Amino acid sequence: MGILLAGGWQADYGVPDDVLRGSLSISDLFDLHPLLSTHINGWMSLDADAAQRNSPLFNLPQSAGELVVSHGALETAEFARQSQAYLTAWRECGLPGRFVETPQKNHFDVVLEPGQPGAPLHDAVLQLMDIGE
Repeated sequence: MGILLAGGWQADYGVPDDVLRGSLSISDLFDLHPLLSTHINGWMSLDADAAQRNSPLFNLPQSAGELVVSHGALETAEFARQSQAYLTAWRECGLPGRFVETPQKNHFDVVLEPGQPGAPLHDAVLQLMDIGE
């Protein structure tokens, strides 16, 4: 998801730079460098240049709508670290963003939260879309 927020690709597809007015990122990988030394890279075949080029953390847009970042509180420290690092970098670029906490959720059930009325991520999606229930 984060790579869609990167700048520079929009003109190739004839869409405006601000085609995404807001975004929700749940447990994304924003820095692919840690994957280089894992078994996952066996099928990804990334080198350092490809990891840099395809890591949203290093390809932030110049302008963008609001970003909502979340990860399950029961996820690994790496998902939490990457989510927080991306949100911090996003804000340092002067872009609007916030973190929404999802307690008692892991990597597999946190993605269900936006579809659950009353859940914090559900409410955040409605706010991003500027609609209410």
